[in-house]
Amino acid sequence: MVWVSTPTLSVRPPAPSVGSHALRPYPLAMSDRLPKLLKLLTLDARATFVLYGIAQEHAKLGDHTQAIDFYARTIAVDPAYCYAYFHKARSQLAAGKLADARQTVQTGIAAAHRAGDHKALGELSTLQTELAEAR
Repeated sequence: MVWVSTPTLSVRPPAPSVGSHALRPYPLAMSDRLPKLLKLLTLDARATFVLYGIAQEHAKLGDHTQAIDFYARTIAVDPAYCYAYFHKARSQLAAGKLADARQTVQTGIAAAHRAGDHKALGELSTLQTELAEAR
């Protein structure tokens, strides 16, 4: 967030509006990170951190179809990359694919168990509860 301050005035940016992007502090515009990540991907198409970063950037832009694809690619390269399951499910939910999101969470929970990633397991379990209540 950008604050503008003068000796007599301090202006805070407007609060985000209610809605699907209420918590997004940035406008829906491409960041400079996405082109850089895509360039890095040309150097190593199996770089999980890069694949995951590209997915995150697409999700921030609201392009959940591309985000889902890059999360899936991340998981294909490294099935123990547990947060990719979490965020893939969130993008699937945002894209209106509730059944797919539930399945992704199930698969992610199993992966977190195998990897011994208790933090991811907790977050995936919480998401699973939220998705069970969703319609």
